[in-house]
Amino acid sequence: MAAGQAMLELADTADPPLRVFFGAESLPMLQQAYADRLKTWTGWHDLSIKAQRLRTV
Repeated sequence: MAAGQAMLELADTADPPLRVFFGAESLPMLQQAYADRLKTWTGWHDLSIKAQRLRTV
């Protein structure tokens, strides 16, 4: 029932989000998942820059 009411509230907004997560556990779980992804991407950033330089030479 609460999720249905939340969906109706979203539908009535002028600019609803493309995605929304319901529940108290969702946001902290996603924050950790994206923090892990950012850590991985940051660790490989130098290689990414090197690949870009190789492509433009």
